[in-house]
Amino acid sequence: MLGMTSHPHHKQFVPKFCKSYGKLGHAIIEALEEFRADVEGGTFPGSEYSPYKMSEEERVAFDALLARDAEERQRIHDETAA
Repeated sequence: MLGMTSHPHHKQFVPKFCKSYGKLGHAIIEALEEFRADVEGGTFPGSEYSPYKMSEEERVAFDALLARDAEERQRIHDETAA
């Protein structure tokens, strides 16, 4: 079993027949905290990780698709809520 038991109360739920091969929980928590800090700080995703560019024409078409999707979702919601 790969150790996801970073909190002490998790140990009581690990079956005795499981062998721990590593304590990954702390590494996962640290990585997720770093990811959150980068996203909240605006450093990720940056231009280095966003190599794809959208033309103005593509952006307009995409925005139109999003608007139609939002309208359709609202219509379905209204019909099912009534």
